[in-house]
Amino acid sequence: MKLKFALCCLFLVSAVSEAAAADAGLRYIQTRGVVRCGTDLSAKTYAYKDADGYWRGIDADLCRTLAAAVLGDKERIEMVNVTTNMVSKYLTTNKIDVMLGGAPYSAGMEISSQATPIDVIYYDKQMFLARNADKAGSMEDYRGQKVCVVNNSEDQYNLEVSSPGLDRPLTVLEHFQRFAGYDAKIETSSEVDARKRFKGKIISVDDRENIHFDMDGKEWVIPFAAVSKAKLLITDELLARYEETHPEIEL
Repeated sequence: MKLKFALCCLFLVSAVSEAAAADAGLRYIQTRGVVRCGTDLSAKTYAYKDADGYWRGIDADLCRTLAAAVLGDKERIEMVNVTTNMVSKYLTTNKIDVMLGGAPYSAGMEISSQATPIDVIYYDKQMFLARNADKAGSMEDYRGQKVCVVNNSEDQYNLEVSSPGLDRPLTVLEHFQRFAGYDAKIETSSEVDARKRFKGKIISVDDRENIHFDMDGKEWVIPFAAVSKAKLLITDELLARYEETHPEIEL
């Protein structure tokens, strides 16, 4: 199994100075009187409420540790459900103070979310639990079977991009950074310069979370927050890249 990602603490910082931002952030939290910790609450993996309404789980305990250090009271916490594709938005809009479980660690994530990864807490691997198939020797023997996965998660994306289907969805900002230079289709929830559908080539992603997109020789600037649906298009360039990264699969 390949290591999927490291789950890291991500604290909101400003572009002026990490030290100054950290100090301002602490004062903001102390004034509010509660530490807001983001995590994945879709299952009891990282944090959950027991029958008495008390938060349990590794991320709840980590959040209490922060509250004890910052506020002097470990129970002054708020656990917030944050999906992988919303981590950057929740951090930059102060909806959470720290992201715990389910945060992919990458340079792109650090740049795009204006957040600093503090340290690796624990590692996670992606694997499958499946019914035993007769003479199964690889995942190829499970072709066509249904797989349960958390929606809008890095698990879902890794599953989709490692499958033979190439017209993969682009669900988080890092995906647009990773596939800059490749063709894609984008749909937006609101109009961008009187358009809601775009078909062309991803140019880049800027530090304001805008996607720079080439369509018919014109550069469009599409806010990531406005994207409702996006996917890669199968081209010779994409096929060539796929063959390089997946030599074991015959196209």
